[in-house]
Amino acid sequence: MKNKSKIFIVLLVLILCFLISSCNNSDNISDNNINPIDTITKVTFIELGSVSCIPCQNMRPVMDSIQKKYGSQILVKFIDVIKNREEAEQYKIRLMPTQVFLDSANIEFYRHEGFFSEDSIHILLQSRGLICK
Repeated sequence: MKNKSKIFIVLLVLILCFLISSCNNSDNISDNNINPIDTITKVTFIELGSVSCIPCQNMRPVMDSIQKKYGSQILVKFIDVIKNREEAEQYKIRLMPTQVFLDSANIEFYRHEGFFSEDSIHILLQSRGLICK
């Protein structure tokens, strides 16, 4: 049992080292800090991930499409958990990517871990009263 624990710790350290060393710059959909949402925006969609994470990269077109289809009803924000650790820590994520959805009062109403399909996000957003263009 001790050997399994040691192997797990070594693997965890190696993964963390890889993630830290492969950190790159990226264009964020929104670089603004989350402030109280205006009355038009109904939902904030926060994607917590890293530019070096493959499932996170696969979420990029989904995020862009959601922003286009819902316009001012939604604020889409990407937080690189490697570059913005302090900001990311407040969401207490367990793995990447993680999607967090906040209502107009900035209260979390839904969380998903891993790749989240655009169709599933549409269902979630429409259940909250958002209208797809």
